[in-house]
Amino acid sequence: MTSPAHDPYAAFRTPNFWRYMLGSILVQIGMGAQGLAIGWDIYNRTGQPLALGLVGGVQAVPMILLSLPAGYLADRFDRRRVITVCLGGVALCSLGLAWLSAVRGPIFWMYLLLLLDAALMTLERPAGASILPTLVPLDAFENAMKWRTSLGQISGVAGPALGAAIILWSLPAAYVVNAAFALVFTGLLFFLRMRPSPRTAGAPTLASVGAGVKFVWSRKILLAAVSLDMFAVLLGGAVYL
Repeated sequence: MTSPAHDPYAAFRTPNFWRYMLGSILVQIGMGAQGLAIGWDIYNRTGQPLALGLVGGVQAVPMILLSLPAGYLADRFDRRRVITVCLGGVALCSLGLAWLSAVRGPIFWMYLLLLLDAALMTLERPAGASILPTLVPLDAFENAMKWRTSLGQISGVAGPALGAAIILWSLPAAYVVNAAFALVFTGLLFFLRMRPSPRTAGAPTLASVGAGVKFVWSRKILLAAVSLDMFAVLLGGAVYL
């Protein structure tokens, strides 16, 4: 008996997947472009390396404080709605940054918008990561994950490159592009047809967050892997360096 031929594009046979990936790629590229723009903007205006370091610090605080609540939101509420609300807020923050950049508004307000932007992206991330199994057939899930990982890496490189090209033309435009890409993704979300995701008995509670922490702490290999990734994210910000 011959095994079925491997289909490297199996995930893309599902309209849900390519719509989701298109939006996800645009958001990653937009965030990369904005990340480069904000560093360039603030350093040019202040000339202080510390001010540039604060950009990374402001964005790291929500990730540390809100990662666990974000996972709770993804389990407790409709994930598509969580993504839509968060990306809508991100678009507004980016438009605010564009305006402050154009009028050379107070740096303090730029930091405040960056803090809010980072908080929204932190709250969106678990919902965005866990929605994929509801969009593709189970037999195409492995293929979907491979494409998502590969395209995510490409987007991570393309974002700053696009940001550099936009900055040559107009610095505030980099923020506007990020806002536009976020809104495009929210529009694409309305066309997704999701399968019901598996749920455990009862609604998730805040106690389940503590149970998750206890579980990770008791699995030392898992704890080591998570800790290593955490320090790499916090201390490996090559863009700011």
